Amino acid sequence: MGSQEHQLTHTTIVKIKSQALEKLSHEHPAACLRAGGLMAVLSYLDFFATGVQRVAVSTAANMCRSLPPDAAPLALDCVPNLVNLLQYQDITLVEHASVCLSRIADATKQSPQLTEALCTSDLLQQVRACVCVCVLGVCVWFLLCQAGNQLVIEGSGSASAGGMTDRRVLGLVCCIVFVWLNEFLTPSPQAVRMVGAEGGGGTSTAIYSSLLRMLATCAAASPQVAHSLLELGLAATLAEALKGCVLLPSPSPAGPAASPSVATISRGSDQLTSLLQLLAQLLPPLPGSEAAGNREAAATRRALLAAAPNLVAQYGDAAASVLLQVYGVSTVAPVRAACLAALSRLLHYAAPQHLREVLAPLPLAAFLAGVIAGRDPQVSPNLTLTHHSSKP
Repeated sequence: MGSQEHQLTHTTIVKIKSQALEKLSHEHPAACLRAGGLMAVLSYLDFFATGVQRVAVSTAANMCRSLPPDAAPLALDCVPNLVNLLQYQDITLVEHASVCLSRIADATKQSPQLTEALCTSDLLQQVRACVCVCVLGVCVWFLLCQAGNQLVIEGSGSASAGGMTDRRVLGLVCCIVFVWLNEFLTPSPQAVRMVGAEGGGGTSTAIYSSLLRMLATCAAASPQVAHSLLELGLAATLAEALKGCVLLPSPSPAGPAASPSVATISRGSDQLTSLLQLLAQLLPPLPGSEAAGNREAAATRRALLAAAPNLVAQYGDAAASVLLQVYGVSTVAPVRAACLAALSRLLHYAAPQHLREVLAPLPLAAFLAGVIAGRDPQVSPNLTLTHHSSKP
């Protein structure tokens, strides 16, 4: 009994200290960080109850808010702990960990060396795995819902007065499975739970947006990180995510597909823009468009890309068609501008022979005519793609 009372007292003290540090981190985040608070709250999390873990990781997110550049190395020491948290089942811990990583990326973006220290191989692979899980889950659930609805409608039209057709029964089963997945699925350790929340939770959207923002910031800050993301096949992953954001028809060999309609899948235009901006950041900026202080980094990125032309080819195979279609179904100017930015970079850096193969089945002439006729002031800077598309 005495040992149980001692354990209870120790647990209570830890909880009180965590809550006190959480309150301090709201008003004095930098001071707490410099005093070693970040490593303190992220160490030995597995030994504490879920409530204490949540307070600790929330405190860590506070300490990373408005992180001073000179304090960034202190935060980098804790990156392995944060990467490990991305695998937890508790969605709140995953959310706070993703926010921490995004804020650390913002603090290190002025230094390619610090950015590369942040973006270890483990971090990039774990973040990509989280994004892949989100993409897969959204697509599967959307198809289940669509298939169920369609089968119910078709079954209703042909059902006899005596009962339902087999197709209608199958449709109802699909809908039931969809609802069950959305409401009761227990997540796997690889952040599957944030997919489950995609059906109607803001928490998963915060995780997804934080990870996309972190990757875009790091890709823009470091040539080596952008190259590593291309090598990991992130372009294909993002292209699949774009197909999940809008209802796109399957390409038809007989000719251009019918015009798709917009299908919102619990992602707003801001998240769609984040996807497209990250896709654009995987390729170097166009010559002459980079900031004065980033010209050397941009030249390094172009040299890395020139040494691996297969990466641009993979990018074009995955993204060219979906970028044109997303532009066609969207009416949001930032989304259209981000589409054109990615297309401009692809058209500039792709080899002419591969470009002809990729663009041959696409209605590029009609697309460019629509862009020019639209006269949208927010997308007009990207009209340089008409020049790039005329490569010999």
